[in-house]
Amino acid sequence: MEKAVEHVYSSVGHFVLSHLAKAPDERAALRTHIPAVADYMREHHDQLLGLAGIFNGMQSPVGVRVPRAAPSERLYEGIEECLRAGRERGVFRGFDVHVTAVSLQASIDGMFEY
Repeated sequence: MEKAVEHVYSSVGHFVLSHLAKAPDERAALRTHIPAVADYMREHHDQLLGLAGIFNGMQSPVGVRVPRAAPSERLYEGIEECLRAGRERGVFRGFDVHVTAVSLQASIDGMFEY
């Protein structure tokens, strides 16, 4: 099941990154990020329903339930990089990069459940 999760996350990542590559700055990248994820959701609805099912019953190889947020850690890193770069270049004002990345990803995760 872990391989299936990695496959879907990788597929989403490639799809979104192909859209972000066209963004001229970090603000545009964030404006592009959420609609790109939503587009992916519309095109891969059944695949994402399967992913939700995996998350709801995910366990480690020794049978310990895996916290739902665990697969998102790598996603936070990419969002954090964008936010940090934008903040350092003056595109964004000061804020906690990690808290903002987690909040943004939680909103995106909520779209998947909707």
